[in-house]
Amino acid sequence: MPAGPSLYPQVPNKPKRSTGKVLAIIFGGVFLLAAGGCGVFVWAFREEIADSAIDFSDSEIVDPGLASCDIVGVDFGEDYEIEATLTADNDGRAHYQLDFEVLDADGQPLGTELAVLRNMEPGETRTESVFNTIDATDPIESVTCEIFVVSRVDA
Repeated sequence: MPAGPSLYPQVPNKPKRSTGKVLAIIFGGVFLLAAGGCGVFVWAFREEIADSAIDFSDSEIVDPGLASCDIVGVDFGEDYEIEATLTADNDGRAHYQLDFEVLDADGQPLGTELAVLRNMEPGETRTESVFNTIDATDPIESVTCEIFVVSRVDA
């Protein structure tokens, strides 16, 4: 048979569209970024999240002389860098909440914060950095920190 016109028109090969694959990759990437961001946020604020889970509503108020706080510098966010120290007076494992005030050179409050020291053994002394948002408006040499309440609950 002689080669002649085909009964079926020839359609040139067109590349397949991969819109579905591209969208899946984009949405998958966005999901991974969002999940990773949430993971980083939870990891960065894990102590603050754990602190909020401890119920201090039925806590026992103890001697504020067990604790102290110091202004040790200025952090990257231009907030005061504060450390809190406590010596536990409990019979068993306990959590402590320290309420304190940061005062300027004239004794005027610049802000109040709290620190939570978790799972302390009897007689243990611990110093921890305190997350705070008190703007470092005065030089650290003229600023003081004063504990006004120490609360304790059994762990």
